[in-house]
Amino acid sequence: MCLRYFVRVSLSCFALLLQVSLAYAGREEYAFGVLDQQKIMAESSAARMVFADRDRYQEVYQGETAKQEKKLRAEDESLLKLRTTLSPEEFARRQQAFQARVTRFQKQVQAKRAALERAFAKAMAEVQSALIKIVHGVAQEKGMGVIFYRSQVFLFDPRVDITDEVLERLNRDLPRLSMLDPSMLADREEDGGMLEGER
Repeated sequence: MCLRYFVRVSLSCFALLLQVSLAYAGREEYAFGVLDQQKIMAESSAARMVFADRDRYQEVYQGETAKQEKKLRAEDESLLKLRTTLSPEEFARRQQAFQARVTRFQKQVQAKRAALERAFAKAMAEVQSALIKIVHGVAQEKGMGVIFYRSQVFLFDPRVDITDEVLERLNRDLPRLSMLDPSMLADREEDGGMLEGER
């Protein structure tokens, strides 16, 4: 029952959009447009640079984390070997100090991960901002009152697809974009501070 209703509604919406498009046939203006955002993010030069930056930082962090984890495991094994030769008090003191180092390391890893996510999000927000501005401009030029994501539209006239034009303008207006070094954000987080513009 629900499926039939969904199909009827979908077909009705499509029929309405088709009628609107036909009403605009022969003109340079269309009532609505279609944008493939996945293609934009996959082929935009700025977005690709940001993704590459994120992957590079992730690789470096993973290497540093693995190296530190190996060092901590070695310290733990050495401490256990000393258990029979140390007094219970001395062993407890060293064990507590070791656990404090582990906790500090875990917090550093979490801070780096959070900083990387924030730096990536800030860079992608800049791409998204430029994209919205361009889409708005293209829609105004073409007299489009509504822009749909490609994933929202089942069938459409290829003439209403503005993806390639938007992508060309985005690459022209924002050809390069480097992600902020996450360590700058991580340092601020550890100090409890905030970056300018985040207050």
